Amino acid sequence: MKTLRNITIVFAMMAMIPLQVFAQKNEGYICYDTDCMFKVLTKMISQDDAEAAEAIVEFSQIVDNYRFTGDGRIREALVNSAVPFAGKFSNVEIMSYVISYFPTFCNERDIEELMRLVEHERIADQVIRAIGDIHNSKDYVLKYLVKNSNDIKYKGAWAYAIGKQHITDMEDTLISWLKGDDDMTKVDIYNALLVVGSNDKTTAIVRKGAKKLNKSKNWYCKIAGMRLLVALDGEKMMPELYKALKNKNSDVRKEALKLMEPYANQEVVDKVMKLTAKKTVSNIEVVEWLGNIKNDSQMPLVIRQLSSKDKTAVGTTIRAIFKIYNTAGVKCVDT
Repeated sequence: MKTLRNITIVFAMMAMIPLQVFAQKNEGYICYDTDCMFKVLTKMISQDDAEAAEAIVEFSQIVDNYRFTGDGRIREALVNSAVPFAGKFSNVEIMSYVISYFPTFCNERDIEELMRLVEHERIADQVIRAIGDIHNSKDYVLKYLVKNSNDIKYKGAWAYAIGKQHITDMEDTLISWLKGDDDMTKVDIYNALLVVGSNDKTTAIVRKGAKKLNKSKNWYCKIAGMRLLVALDGEKMMPELYKALKNKNSDVRKEALKLMEPYANQEVVDKVMKLTAKKTVSNIEVVEWLGNIKNDSQMPLVIRQLSSKDKTAVGTTIRAIFKIYNTAGVKCVDT
């Protein structure tokens, strides 16, 4: 147990370091004006991979600095540079990265400007989703959808925005969008209907669609189906989640374990351990899950993973031990 105690202490110290040195680390990553921000953004699309990588980190640090400090000067610099820069989409991958941060520093006053970016086909999907994540964008989303009701593109993204903004007026429209759309788009529509649905008929439509998605060979669709069914039926879905632990795709197995977490009593743990013994689910996936549910009943299995040659697995195990050790009442004494 001495080793367990020491590992936990070390990990706790590592976890504290970012907070202790936050200000120090970010001294070189502050932009208070548009020109400064444009320089960073321009470097992000540099042909020099090293320079581009450094600028990407710098941009994220600037956004983190704003998130941490709330400094209005940083926000203004970000909005006045990043939003028009995204419209140039000279590098779609980088533009998507920049757009993913919009909800962090954009607010209701910036939405009209963001709506103009919807006209750029290659980034429209990401922009719409970003708009959906911005507080009080409901009226803007609804206005656009009503105005363009006969020619709505990117229905999946708009469905995402409708769900995020809880626009109940669009319930019937969402149902109409289900006709003829691909499964990936239907995932967004079903998720939105789960939020804005107002009657049993809509619930039945979502459940039927979720069951179909759950049977899909596409891992993304299967995961979406599981999430919807658990949202609808809760613990009744446990038998299906146990079956999902036998899936060959690790993302499906991990999602099944995550969806089990609210119901993970000792009986559930024991059933999962039986599947682990049969090699249907990997030890490290279960160790991560045990950490998340803060269950200390399988510590011998957890400790054994520390001898793995896989550094990622060892890191996952240390994090799991940290979670378990700090919440399960384990008393560490020298032996």
